Amino acid sequence: MNLELFIEKVDDGTLTVGEAFEFVKNNPKSSDGQKKAANNLKNNLPFSMDKPYFEVYQTDEFIDSVQGPVNRFKTFSSFESGLQNGLIRTETFKGDKKYNQISGRTGVAAKVSAGAGVQDRTLKPMKGTIYSADLDEMYHRHLQNNSYPVLNKDGEPAIDKKTNAPKRVFISQDTKDYMIYEKATGQRLESNIGKDGIKISDVTVTNRPDGSVIVEIAEKKSATKFRPRIKYEGEFALFLKHLHTKAVARAKKADLKTVDFFNTTPDKVNGVWNHYFRPELESRFSTQLPEGGKATPKVIRKILARILEDEFEVDKGLVDSWIGHAGGQDDASTRLSAKAYAGVVSDKRIGPLINNIIRNDALNTGTSVNDLFVERGSNVLEFKDGNFTYPANKEPYLYSRDVNVVPQKQRRTKQEIVTANQISKTKETKSRLEQLEYDEKVIEQESINQKKALEVANQDPLVVKKIAEGKALQKKAQIDADIAAGIKKAPKKSAKGGIDLGEVFSSEEWKDLTKGLKTLAIATGVTGIVTEAKADYDKYIERGSSPFGAALGAGAETARDVAVDVATGMNPLKIAADFSLQSSPAGETPNTGYRDPVMEKQMADASAINIIAEDTNLATAQPMNYAMDQQMSDMLRKDIPEKQGIM
Repeated sequence: MNLELFIEKVDDGTLTVGEAFEFVKNNPKSSDGQKKAANNLKNNLPFSMDKPYFEVYQTDEFIDSVQGPVNRFKTFSSFESGLQNGLIRTETFKGDKKYNQISGRTGVAAKVSAGAGVQDRTLKPMKGTIYSADLDEMYHRHLQNNSYPVLNKDGEPAIDKKTNAPKRVFISQDTKDYMIYEKATGQRLESNIGKDGIKISDVTVTNRPDGSVIVEIAEKKSATKFRPRIKYEGEFALFLKHLHTKAVARAKKADLKTVDFFNTTPDKVNGVWNHYFRPELESRFSTQLPEGGKATPKVIRKILARILEDEFEVDKGLVDSWIGHAGGQDDASTRLSAKAYAGVVSDKRIGPLINNIIRNDALNTGTSVNDLFVERGSNVLEFKDGNFTYPANKEPYLYSRDVNVVPQKQRRTKQEIVTANQISKTKETKSRLEQLEYDEKVIEQESINQKKALEVANQDPLVVKKIAEGKALQKKAQIDADIAAGIKKAPKKSAKGGIDLGEVFSSEEWKDLTKGLKTLAIATGVTGIVTEAKADYDKYIERGSSPFGAALGAGAETARDVAVDVATGMNPLKIAADFSLQSSPAGETPNTGYRDPVMEKQMADASAINIIAEDTNLATAQPMNYAMDQQMSDMLRKDIPEKQGIM
């Protein structure tokens, strides 16, 4: 990023976090240390690089990312010095208008006289206890949600300018599974997800002859933190085995050392937390939260640690082990057997403690451990289809109690297994329907936009001109596409400037054009495609082709024409839509009073297709757009057999 663009983005407020780092890294006036600091932060800071820098850099979430798990305040201080070399050239920071540094002794993040860079987690502990009954109920309720609206700065739903429909973020089950894991272990998000997070190879699953399972997760080291290898057994081990099975299937043939164990991102996890959990915690428990009453995503560790010490009366040494500040490391440094032979062995009390946290959660929720996971969408095989029920604790968990009775698993009835499967299927269907309903709303708006585009195309000379200018290019591209499809023979010398259909099918335009059956119907015009395909079919019948040969030839020509439209940018509806959207204010919806019965029938048919698909086995349903791409690609790439009558 050059200085001119940097100044422009600073003054209009659009400079992103990543762009700020990029500027300092490449600015000729930056020192070597400043360039190195910017590069380090861009590659390693556990924060989204796409967020507006000046909106987020003073927030608790951003400061926390600089502070840990690896303390980067010294690095950030060097970066900020380099940043200010460019800021003094902008209108925003001219004269008396100063940039508020977050680093240094007087910086926003400074908490003690020693200055920023000193960890302040211990300086902001919980002021009270948020009891497990409240936290468990909150988690169970919010993890039933499948999506949330995108909000703008004013807290209002953000509107998609293209579709005029409210934007929504859909929550994957992988994200929910991670939040279940985080609530039980209290481990740092940055230590588990991303570049330095847990990889599949870090997780070892051992199945014992008696059917029990042991799962171990490898130790984690950083510049300032250490988490020893932890062994899990019982209910939580079954959950981890389920996640491991999914992860290995997702990785396919990739190196398991490079594939993330958790299939989500910090932004996805924090998005759910900030929309559902944070507002409720700050509203209901402001007096219990750390000083300032802010429930940032990292506060969950403090909430859980307080529950362990105050409510469950867990031994303080075990709490430290659970947090990750202990667990054998100190002992290992003085014992030869640990240093040379056995290595660091984690605190063996952590696994049973986490199982009790889960059983207590089930007690508070009023269900078994099986149904606790199934109702939160995590379809652990042993919990859904297994032969045993894992009961909740019979009374609130108390570590200091002389005797804590561990509930024994019980043989399940067939009806209990059927019920668990019904719950699981219902949740999957509900999530799927919610996404389909949202897609329908988007498609309805796209239909309106397309109608408006057609109206504009008939009267806007700019649209007509753009279409006319491309006819020569389109004609040549059609010839080349005919040759590639085997419909015409190639000339002795290939014409220059031909299109590569391989590039067409791998292009973003092609993907956008064929993004699902309903979107394809609207983006290209169902009536136009069907009419053209029918005309091509009749042409081949007249030539004496068999019905099969005619259908194949017509399909190839129609697919070719659509591909050519994409390659040359000559999709009239897309061109017109671009002009119509540019010429109308964001958020306005044209109201012509006209209802196109053909389009409504197409929409109804598309909806019916989805309903039919919903009634089929979703696990075996293949993505329709992929199949269409494959069929079109095959027809365009292979020669048509002469016996089918296609010339």
